[in-house]
Parts: sequence; structure tokens; C-alpha cells
Amino acid sequence: MANNKNKSGDNLREYSRLNISFDVNVDSGEGGTIKMSTRDMSDGGLFLKAEKSHLTVGSTVDVQVMGAIGGGEAAPIVKMQVRWIGCDGYGLEFIGG
Repeated sequence: MANNKNKSGDNLREYSRLNISFDVNVDSGEGGTIKMSTRDMSDGGLFLKAEKSHLTVGSTVDVQVMGAIGGGEAAPIVKMQVRWIGCDGYGLEFIGG
């Protein structure tokens, strides 16, 4: 896991994280759609749990929560960028559209 503190021990994260798990479809446009699960989420992005995938740092992906949301419609597709890769998953950042 990345060290998110400076030498004085201050937290460097810009956003607070919420521990939440839900299934998502991730489409990179190259390797098809992959089902993954979140570990946490913030206003800036989310962490996807995965052992291995074809995703690379800097790549742009489309992420969609699986299943219907309120009113029965499909969840929106959100553009995200892979910011870092850890031993247990991927850190993704929300990007504009």
C-alpha cells in the first residue's frame, strides 16, 4: 500500500476515503470489460481490488457500477484514469468527460 504521509506524519491525501465495496465493470477499450470490486472511494477516485489486469498507469477506462440504481435504470459510465498500481489493486482518479 502506498505511504500517504510525509516525514512529519501528516496525511497527504486530498480527499477522505469511504470504505465501501461494490462491483463495477471496467472497460479499457483494449482488453474488453473486466468485473472488479471497489475497496474504497473518495471525491477524487476509487481503489479497485484486483490481482492482475492489463491496466497500466496513465490509461483511461470507463467504469460502471453493476446492477440497477434508483428507478431501475443503469448506472452512468464514468471516465477514470489509472493513477497507480499496487500489489492488491489499482488507484483510479475521476476525470472529466
